[in-house]
Amino acid sequence: MRAYSKIKINKKASKRQESNHPWIFDNEIEEVIGSYNNGDLVDVISFKDKYIGTGYINDNSKIRVRIISRNTNDVFDEAFFERRIRYAIDYRKNVLDNLDSCRLIFGEADYFSGLTVDKYNKILVCEINSLAMDINKELIYKLIIKILAEYGYYIDGIYERCDSELRSKEGLNRYCGFYPIDGKIPDYKSTIIEENGIKYIIDFENGQKTGFFLDQRFNRLAIQKIAKDKNVLDVCTCTGSFGFNASIGGAKKVTSVDISNSSLEIAKKNKELNKFNNIEYVCSDAFNYLDGIKKGEYDFII
Repeated sequence: MRAYSKIKINKKASKRQESNHPWIFDNEIEEVIGSYNNGDLVDVISFKDKYIGTGYINDNSKIRVRIISRNTNDVFDEAFFERRIRYAIDYRKNVLDNLDSCRLIFGEADYFSGLTVDKYNKILVCEINSLAMDINKELIYKLIIKILAEYGYYIDGIYERCDSELRSKEGLNRYCGFYPIDGKIPDYKSTIIEENGIKYIIDFENGQKTGFFLDQRFNRLAIQKIAKDKNVLDVCTCTGSFGFNASIGGAKKVTSVDISNSSLEIAKKNKELNKFNNIEYVCSDAFNYLDGIKKGEYDFII
């Protein structure tokens, strides 16, 4: 007999679970069978008492249960987490040229609901937005470092960007800073990565999210193939990445717009780093700027 308390969900939610949705919301719960503490594992069952999955429960969140498994044979020990992490890293290893800089763990897509782990050279930047991942973070960090080392990738430090408002909704404190590895922390908070032939200065302490939108790698690469000989407008450019890919793809001219002057300052540094000479920057609200452009002014708007 399974030791977990049961959460029975309503008919509508049971139907939605047929497509393996990773969340159970608070208003979908019909009955609680047994008792639990926040952060405990619970079994989720349908309105017909059919097993749906097992996940972490948190009464502080509207996302009441985050499903971690749909296999009744799973045992949620270190070996379980190692399998999951190894699968995620192996997948990235198969689809990317290398793991120098990439998104290693991509939340729900990897069955790690509320966790993002980005790798910038020898730094891991982690964003944890769920109680489920917060209580498992030490084990997760240890296993990621172990598996990466097996593939020849060694980590200097882990920087936690746990400052999102989403943490408050989970009943968690908000903070940023290095998580010590063997009692040590790096003496740097920025690094330079290379992606699609372009170099970027990454400020993982102050940049948006974890410092860079690594999940857009292939979208940025696609820009290179369609920007040739075009006048390009890159809206919400942030640190300049889509505009750079347009430039390297042979764009005649690139205008990059962002409301954040600090982001544009980093974009300008990245421009100098890569020696692009056909990009100009405009600090403006994107919607206001778009309202003011003339018909035919740009061939291609990102």
